[in-house]
Amino acid sequence: MVEILAASTEGSVLAGPETVDDLIWYQVDFDGVQGWVSRNYLAVPSTGDEATATTEPDATVVATDDAV
Repeated sequence: MVEILAASTEGSVLAGPETVDDLIWYQVDFDGVQGWVSRNYLAVPSTGDEATATTEPDATVVATDDAV
């Protein structure tokens, strides 16, 4: 573990998804801290446009309440 993320912390997807041990992982950057986070702990910010809801590289994501 590199860091505990506060709920609603915004970051960027750098790579992924990668599936390991039945979990989906994304490489992310939160304020210069980079690491891998399970999809279970990420959400796509509400934009009002479902077409932009993505977790592809360069997408913005937020940590959920459970991100540890």
